[in-house]
Amino acid sequence: MKKYITLAALLAVGSAFANAASLGYNSMTDAQREGVVFAWDFSGTGTEDPGIPVVGAGNDDCFTVEDGKAVVDRSGTPWTDSLTNNFSDGNFTFSLDVNSFTASDSQTLVALYSVGGTAVGETGDSKSLQIGVTDGGELSVFNKGYASIGTSGNISTGLMSGYSGDATVTVVSDMTNTETLSVYVDGELKGSHSNWTASTDQALMWFQIGAAFGGGEATISNITLWNKALSASEVSAIVIPEPSAFGMLAGLGALVLVASRRRRK
Repeated sequence: MKKYITLAALLAVGSAFANAASLGYNSMTDAQREGVVFAWDFSGTGTEDPGIPVVGAGNDDCFTVEDGKAVVDRSGTPWTDSLTNNFSDGNFTFSLDVNSFTASDSQTLVALYSVGGTAVGETGDSKSLQIGVTDGGELSVFNKGYASIGTSGNISTGLMSGYSGDATVTVVSDMTNTETLSVYVDGELKGSHSNWTASTDQALMWFQIGAAFGGGEATISNITLWNKALSASEVSAIVIPEPSAFGMLAGLGALVLVASRRRRK
């Protein structure tokens, strides 16, 4: 009986860290910061490295900032900005924390546009790579003509509309070595596209938050973009587990029970 109680305690403690969030630029090591060309934590606290743009708190047409997070909806014009490093080799890593979403109806959370993509400030999705929600309410990564692929279809994160927590979604584009587009959630590989090669021009030119179509609302934070493809181990290293109050209490309760049974013996 004792071994089952001990096992239950260990499982409860493990489940206490079921959620995860990314480190954020200011908490990364120098090695992890290598290749970062833009980071956005929405906190307004700035960054230790003045060479890396970290945009602070502020409102825009399609999102508002609340408690260090961007609340994205479909109202107004999408927020866009140009990328000074054009990633001409097609190798990059993009990561963000998804805190919650009730979005549906093809709502776009963020998008990266290449040369010839939809002009800044306009609606549309040509020549882009997007993280958004399908008609069925599933958070997925969409290839909207950004690159040629050997396998078709979206890559699902497994997160569904109504999600609430802290999930780090990381997209890795590697056109040089593995020719693979990979999607991770909390450091775990969720899916990939093979034969990931350039279609016309894979240089990234624009970054966008939100869209003027779709429906619902999403909360995101800790956006980071690297000008290189991170390895699987590097992706895992930028994720930190966050304790769940219920899991912690369950684990502590089970451990106390084990200790009391041992004292009675």
